[in-house]
Amino acid sequence: MKKNVFMIVAVPLMAVILIVIIVLKATGNLETNSGIRIGFVGSSTFHKYEASYAKISGKFSHGLTPSKDATKLHCEIKTSSGELNIEIVNRSTKETILTKTVSGNEEFDVPADGKVTVRLTTNGHTGSYKFTY
Repeated sequence: MKKNVFMIVAVPLMAVILIVIIVLKATGNLETNSGIRIGFVGSSTFHKYEASYAKISGKFSHGLTPSKDATKLHCEIKTSSGELNIEIVNRSTKETILTKTVSGNEEFDVPADGKVTVRLTTNGHTGSYKFTY
């Protein structure tokens, strides 16, 4: 009897969790990270994505939502070594707004309209990044 109750509860619950993960991934609301982070200290919210680190390698992404009346995404990259590849994509149109490789210290604004996904790739970057929207 207990095994049947477990199956009645567990199977639908696992299905719901799987559906939620698929929906979050499809809408760009699920942060994905696959790589190595050494000495990493970071935070992320709906309007900010930032970190400083001794070294990162791999692929990382985070979805950002504009704060009230925001029309641009502010980007700050600091580099001690390596390169950081940045791709910013509009989540509703899937249009790439920016593709850029940063190997120094840069601060710039990107015109944006609506929710975006910030994708970062690197084979070894030391420094920090900050994206505020």
